[in-house]
Amino acid sequence: MLTNKTNIGALFCQYFELKIANSDELKQQIYQLRYQVLCEELGHITPQTHPNRQEYDDYDNQAIHCAVIHKSSGKIAGSVRCVVPKAIPYADLSLPFENICSQQALEHMAQINRNSIIEISRINVAQYFRRAKQHCQLSTLEIQLSKQIAVILGLCTHIISKRLNRPDNYAIMEPALAYKYQALGADCQPCSEPFEFHGQRKLYHLDYRALEKNLKPSLVNMLHQVLACLTPQLAAHQQVNNGVNH
Repeated sequence: MLTNKTNIGALFCQYFELKIANSDELKQQIYQLRYQVLCEELGHITPQTHPNRQEYDDYDNQAIHCAVIHKSSGKIAGSVRCVVPKAIPYADLSLPFENICSQQALEHMAQINRNSIIEISRINVAQYFRRAKQHCQLSTLEIQLSKQIAVILGLCTHIISKRLNRPDNYAIMEPALAYKYQALGADCQPCSEPFEFHGQRKLYHLDYRALEKNLKPSLVNMLHQVLACLTPQLAAHQQVNNGVNH
């Protein structure tokens, strides 16, 4: 049973593993999860455009992908990607939201140093773990910990942002998800009017420089655990990519 005194981060990592996708095999598992959630469950993306049952796009090549893996089953429980702008300005737009948002939002972004930016997108939790109560294969404790997967993914984006020294994060979100980020302690501010994109969404600017200062006390140990898990993996990722941040 989880209580206010429980070190949820340490407990979570007994049952789940955090992984930076440094292999094609793990990336393919992430793409398969995205297909299941975005194409089959939510219908946000047409399944016929991905006949191999993997949802991916051109931005994945310039992103750092993070996954949560359920240790006992090996199932991927959730994933998120942080898209890094291209190092050199290209004719085409180099972040997903730049193809979607209004001129107002783009004008806001133009005031930010591009070297400090990443975009958070494709935040997905597998249905098996979103509806964990329906699965008798999971213990009561695993069901409770499954509720923390989305929070853990949010903290993962903070660690990635900090490692890359890119504190200005952008994400297209529904207001309810933005509220959850604010509850974590993130400075999450809208920088667009509402627009239609699989429902009503806004572009939000998240400044993670404020997160550790404002983080709820119950989440501090969780953040430290995520930091310990991801730091060596991110170092390896950057080494493999010859020091390039993507």
